[in-house]
Amino acid sequence: MDKQTLRHLRFPNVFGVGDINGVPKGKTAASVKWQAPVVVDHLVGEISGKGGTEIYNGYTSCALITKIGQAMLVEFDYENRLTPSFPFIDPLTEHWLPWIIKEKALKATYTAMLRGMA
Repeated sequence: MDKQTLRHLRFPNVFGVGDINGVPKGKTAASVKWQAPVVVDHLVGEISGKGGTEIYNGYTSCALITKIGQAMLVEFDYENRLTPSFPFIDPLTEHWLPWIIKEKALKATYTAMLRGMA
């Protein structure tokens, strides 16, 4: 896969999101949120004959649990630059909110996905 367009290198009409991409980073559900618009842009561009313009920067997110009730929400791109999407959460400081996100919201989402409900 081309790591910026998410286009297959040998089959130009094939695109991917998520784990199947083989990109250096961005193998999380949070990454898919950023990958999907890039793929849609390039698919629409392919169909219309104009080409896509969107670029995926490698965004990924890791909620690192440091202890019960505390976690760090670290978001970064291909160059390991911090790219926080929650301006009120310092990505390098333990906080209760990333723990809630990881333990309550994401766990339920992943379970629903495994059961085919999301």
